[in-house]
Amino acid sequence: MGEESEVLDDVLAKVGYGKWTLLYFTVSVLAAMMEVTNVMIGEFTAPPLEFTCSASSSNNSSNFEYQSECTTLKILSHEGVQRAQCEHFIFNTSVYYTTLTSDFELVCDRSWYRSSYQMLLTLGCVVGALSGGAFNDVLGRHKSLTYGALLMTIFTLVEAAAPAVWIVLTARFFLGISIHLVLNPAITLGMEVCPPKLRTLYGSVESVPYALSMSLLAVLAYFCRHWRLLHIIASVPLFLLLLLSHPKFMDESPLWLLNKRRIADAERIIRRGARLNNTDKNLPVDLKVILMQIAPEADEPSEPLKTKLWSLVSHPEMRLVSVVVMVLWFCEGVLYLTLPLQTHSYQSPFLYMALLGLLEVPASFVVVPLGDKFGRIKVSVTSALVTSCLLFAMAFLKFFSSDRENLELSLAVIAYMSLVGVSQMLRLLTSELFPTSVRGLGTSLGLFMANLAYNVPPVMTALVPTSYAWVPLALNCALSIVSAVLLYLLPETLHRPLLQTVLQHVSYERHNRLDRYMRVTNSLGV
Repeated sequence: MGEESEVLDDVLAKVGYGKWTLLYFTVSVLAAMMEVTNVMIGEFTAPPLEFTCSASSSNNSSNFEYQSECTTLKILSHEGVQRAQCEHFIFNTSVYYTTLTSDFELVCDRSWYRSSYQMLLTLGCVVGALSGGAFNDVLGRHKSLTYGALLMTIFTLVEAAAPAVWIVLTARFFLGISIHLVLNPAITLGMEVCPPKLRTLYGSVESVPYALSMSLLAVLAYFCRHWRLLHIIASVPLFLLLLLSHPKFMDESPLWLLNKRRIADAERIIRRGARLNNTDKNLPVDLKVILMQIAPEADEPSEPLKTKLWSLVSHPEMRLVSVVVMVLWFCEGVLYLTLPLQTHSYQSPFLYMALLGLLEVPASFVVVPLGDKFGRIKVSVTSALVTSCLLFAMAFLKFFSSDRENLELSLAVIAYMSLVGVSQMLRLLTSELFPTSVRGLGTSLGLFMANLAYNVPPVMTALVPTSYAWVPLALNCALSIVSAVLLYLLPETLHRPLLQTVLQHVSYERHNRLDRYMRVTNSLGV
């Protein structure tokens, strides 16, 4: 029941941790940083701004109030005075000096462009999440990562230099696609070279960029309030990732190579990794023989995407994991983005974003490691229930129109901290539950569901009146409870090896179910 995976885990344990493993960890961190940066940067590059019609006042913006009106009085020679649509606007630049909103005057009948800025990125992420899994499994983790990083760099530069809003939005869509051509293989590579005992630590390390990126972005936005320059500076991790993903520095996943029966390449990469980690003396002399014994079992014939998709639901054991994990990713996608997109609702948007980011660190290094002690499922369910209680409290305050910003801010950041713990545990569970042959596809489908869900909070914000601000919070509270129930249905992955094939997963789960049945019957004396 997964003996081949346990043997492979033994090999990875002998390779250990060092420079080679750190490189993969670093790349996965940089990829995650760029996902967060691009999703959240719109709060600073395309925020809602106060404005007034330029025809209705002087250009000295400090001498008038911003009415945020789209029409102005126009004097006609024979017909008197009537209201006409403003052609140009003056914007409040006290917080942001230049933005996409002000440069392209995205207000009034052009305000939909600003909404599209966020929506097109997440729609691109949906497409990228779907296609990323196929590239990941067919081309290999490393090639997918390299090509994706190159495309992401190109579209980042195009967006920052675009002279027209339609070019910005087009680049934004393709940037969303390329994000997941990078993120999917980066996470998978990190997990597949990670020694078994460090997988929980990897889950924590991989989540750190989500904390760092939000806080760093808030700091950068505070000191750099020009949207084009901010976009370039915030993309420095991407430029570094593109360099590190070069074949001179980075190798293909040995697990993927074994699935493709490229045994000699897998052996070469494992030995190179051990040499860079200074653990080459730990490797067995007959490494190639061991890999040859694993490879025939680990290799599922090269299958079309349709067949791989069917394998996710063809057995009850695999169907449970696939359906529950996909729904969980959707729930977490809605929950994860709702609170950060409320940045403009607070007096200091920079402080709010920085606090959310900083409080991701405890979630990464406290909540996630607790899963290694008490089990992934118990900790995830508890965190989801805590999140639901805090969101209920926030909805309660909003319902009674309580003007307590400090209390609401405190509840928001603590709820976000707990929610991040659930999100990071879900990433770890996804990597551990899906076998190697479909891990890329499973991760890709999960990211697809999350990015599909990312479109919900902006739409909800646009549709729900300010007087009903408690409604989204109440719905998110319900989603947290649903997440807790669904997490309870998943099998525990603590101390479970990374399985290679779908059939191994089915066999492993059936064996565990039989063991549980035997323990229950023995305890009852049957």
